[in-house]
Amino acid sequence: MPPPDLKSAAIGLLALILVPFIATLFGFVLGGFKIGYLKKNLVIKLRESSLPSFLATLRNRLAEIGFEEEPGTAQFFQGQNYDPETPTHATKKKVLDLQIGAPEAGDVTVNISFRYLDFILGDTGESAYRNGVLNFVSGKTDTMVIVPNNSFAAFVVLLDGIFACLAYAFLTEARRTELWFGITIYCVASIGLGLQAWQSIRQRPKELMGKWQAIIGIVLCLTVGLATIVPLIVIEVFKFLKRLGIL
Repeated sequence: MPPPDLKSAAIGLLALILVPFIATLFGFVLGGFKIGYLKKNLVIKLRESSLPSFLATLRNRLAEIGFEEEPGTAQFFQGQNYDPETPTHATKKKVLDLQIGAPEAGDVTVNISFRYLDFILGDTGESAYRNGVLNFVSGKTDTMVIVPNNSFAAFVVLLDGIFACLAYAFLTEARRTELWFGITIYCVASIGLGLQAWQSIRQRPKELMGKWQAIIGIVLCLTVGLATIVPLIVIEVFKFLKRLGIL
């Protein structure tokens, strides 16, 4: 077996960059090709006499789910400060605008507008969370729904495992075993990411999905990693023992 080629390490690191990009494209397709700020307006018509109680309930419910009102405005922001205990979709920056029309014949129109401040590339539940917020704060529902989200890291690790298997099979068939070292580095990094994703899913099982994606990816990367590194270790040990005159 030829000695490890250090250029293979660069190839492995490059693959670590490309696979998340591929996963993002998959997410874009699976998310229904929804991109942008996912803005949505909700118009509610009320009796003018019920407006104060409606606004009080709206503000209380917005505060309950982590929205903060900008002083002097009718804007409420969420996701400005990251908190690991916050639900997944609530960590993304967004704003809710509140506009109240002029009274007409005892009625008043309330316009609630929701949009993300971060550009969404591939809907992973952002639209469902947006609809849940609007329904909850407007009084259409009495509880805020929990919107599960597939762990992006878990999906990346699954793709890492598949890519590692394909790369190992291709290089072995092509007898380019000197490039195995790059796969080893790739697998070690992917296993670390997989363990982190698995831990996050365990901590938030109602919000994050993808446990088996992470586990399968870890197993595939561990298998390929051992298959590439063990022969190299054996060869180096054999050379060392031979230099000592033991063999």
